[in-house]
Amino acid sequence: MESDVRSLSFTSSSATVTPRSRLQAIYYVHAASADLTFSNGSGGGTTLLELTAPSAIGTETVYVPGRGLLFGNGIHVTSSSTTNIPSVTLFYEG
Repeated sequence: MESDVRSLSFTSSSATVTPRSRLQAIYYVHAASADLTFSNGSGGGTTLLELTAPSAIGTETVYVPGRGLLFGNGIHVTSSSTTNIPSVTLFYEG
């Protein structure tokens, strides 16, 4: 059963989407190099995706192919620096 695509925007160092979800796309603003880590369920969960922002100022859009990346226990995303990645928007189904 498919559901509608939803979005979540955040400016803090982490955010969680519960329950089971499929990550479809990510949009983020960056000022310098920093990492986004996507884990299954919590910060201590299995890491399913890591992204490194380029060192220059800009924006990035990442599309996940197919039906998206499945997070069986929900999506937990952590930014290594809210100064270097001040804004993140997730698009997900779940």
